[in-house]
Amino acid sequence: MRGELTVALRYNVLVLPVLLAIAISWWMWMASWRRSAPAPSSPSGSRLFPVVATLMVLVAVVFAVVRNLPGVDGLRG
Repeated sequence: MRGELTVALRYNVLVLPVLLAIAISWWMWMASWRRSAPAPSSPSGSRLFPVVATLMVLVAVVFAVVRNLPGVDGLRG
């Protein structure tokens, strides 16, 4: 709210990777939609999606745990 981008990123470290993953997923979906006549029901990398989703959840959980450990003040802001 005050325009302090570096402080905001310290509190929300995973925002940029999550936004990047959303943008890439959307791009892949749009590319597959343009190649096929009917609207696709899933992204073109549908076999890769469960792996990526699981990895993202695992990273978020590990980050939440590590962030709250004593002595790891750099991730708390």
